[in-house]
Amino acid sequence: MTAAPPFWQIDVQKQLGTEYWTNVYHCARSSQGSARLFAEGVIALEKLLHHNLTTFVSYRVAPYPGPSEGTIVPIGGFGVGGAGSYLPLFCVLRMDMPAPTGRPSRKYWRLPLEEAAVLNGQVEPTFVTAWQGHVNDYFASPASAGMIDVDGQLLVSGTIMAPVGMRQLRRGSRRRVTPVIPVA
Repeated sequence: MTAAPPFWQIDVQKQLGTEYWTNVYHCARSSQGSARLFAEGVIALEKLLHHNLTTFVSYRVAPYPGPSEGTIVPIGGFGVGGAGSYLPLFCVLRMDMPAPTGRPSRKYWRLPLEEAAVLNGQVEPTFVTAWQGHVNDYFASPASAGMIDVDGQLLVSGTIMAPVGMRQLRRGSRRRVTPVIPVA
């Protein structure tokens, strides 16, 4: 019987204006180097989805669960997913990922959503179709191998949801104007 690969947490930090935020992913990979390759695949997907004013600052790879600060890697570059006027950052794009058991895992992306992509609280079908294509391509690639939820269940597909999600940028009244992950 072979041992299961270790779990890793990937935090991808982005910035728009003075706001910083992260998206968290988990993967089961054999080494930190392999987890970094997973992170690079996730970042490539995120850049396709995010607005061109969204700066990709850095990512962190750390053992999960664990108290380790992990390794912080600077990224640089911008999203390429849109260039028009955008909605506030609490308006998010939601992706559901079916898990083998229990409720689906969810990922919320602050792109930010473009005003032209939304009508009456729904993301327009042409945008959903385009973003779903990027997600499908990602899950069909070797880069997605080993994506897991926080319970260690393998995730192999995702579905973009049309209703605009609403997620607080941070709990409490303080706005984050310093990086979430310290600058490397």
